[in-house]
Amino acid sequence: MNSLRTSEYNLRRREQRARESLDERFQRRSARNAADRLRRARARSDQQMANRVNSQAETNVSEHDCANSWRLENNPSCLSSVMEKLDALLRTINPYAESYLQMHQLIQSNPTVNVKMIFMEHPDLDMRRYNAPTSRTEVAAIFVGDDGEPPANRDICIYPIGEGCKNISPLNQCNDPMVYP
Repeated sequence: MNSLRTSEYNLRRREQRARESLDERFQRRSARNAADRLRRARARSDQQMANRVNSQAETNVSEHDCANSWRLENNPSCLSSVMEKLDALLRTINPYAESYLQMHQLIQSNPTVNVKMIFMEHPDLDMRRYNAPTSRTEVAAIFVGDDGEPPANRDICIYPIGEGCKNISPLNQCNDPMVYP
């Protein structure tokens, strides 16, 4: 029954196209091409916006006044007071805000350090083997070499809040639980 309807539909479409003039076909194709061009333009615009948002990510964490002014530029109909309240609220309830701020402070104090944040896919899955962390933030690093393998020589260090870098010997028995889940 379904195939009969499909073949009837296809037959009617063929007959309709045969009756169409060349101008009607051209207009239909032009409309389809215009829709494709519009879709591609929107995709480019979305990509440009994503790039712009990524370039502002550091500002959103470290300099909330600049971040609020940037947000207001992109949303001119929003009230400044509401944007400031939302910013303060997000900074207090977002579990990653403190980690970002700590990484920003680390980069400012030592600009040669390359820092990244990676989010776990399953936050309920605890990959640690031994003790629970004692820091207020749980920032982890993933070592990736040029070929995708962990580098053979690496310096393991921790950055306790309010203190400087503390190096940990690769031979220290406490090193394994922190480096390998």
